[in-house]
Amino acid sequence: MRDTDPLFAEDGVRPSQFSVARVQARAEHALWGAVLAQARADLRGGASLNREKSRQRAQLMAEARAWIADRAWTGVGSFPWVCDVLGLDAARVRVALVAPARPGTETPVLAES
Repeated sequence: MRDTDPLFAEDGVRPSQFSVARVQARAEHALWGAVLAQARADLRGGASLNREKSRQRAQLMAEARAWIADRAWTGVGSFPWVCDVLGLDAARVRVALVAPARPGTETPVLAES
């Protein structure tokens, strides 16, 4: 299609806008994926923190656990909303994140259904 097509008239949509929208969608997806990954790291005790900072580690863990467990808040930035943006089932992700680790591992595993 050419920019002279009536669809792309003054009030219409330009072909260049399609690629901008795709780039923005990928950037938003990456952002919310990073939020979920950070919550996972915080839930596990903050991988970047030293052991001496146990109080800060405990606070990060508690905040991540509360964010993941909160079912009442469903607005922008909530755990269910982030999962939805990423195309994930919030209930399954919640289970995978908070399931106890198997003996001999530090990584929680998805509970068997």
